[in-house]
Amino acid sequence: MRSADRPPPKRRGPPPTEVGTLIGVRIRAELLSALDAVIAQEPDPKPSRADMIRRILKAHLDER
Repeated sequence: MRSADRPPPKRRGPPPTEVGTLIGVRIRAELLSALDAVIAQEPDPKPSRADMIRRILKAHLDER
């Protein structure tokens, strides 16, 4: 079969959930430990680190 006749390959992983800009950030160990401690206090199901960072950022910006 020619490559033009083949269907496009399936995407790997879960489907995207939101449209947004990806921001890669390096976080030092002490700040990451503090973030993990906050996550540990959350009820199950625990939020991911990315979700918790979004919540903290939104709460901070809403205070302004």
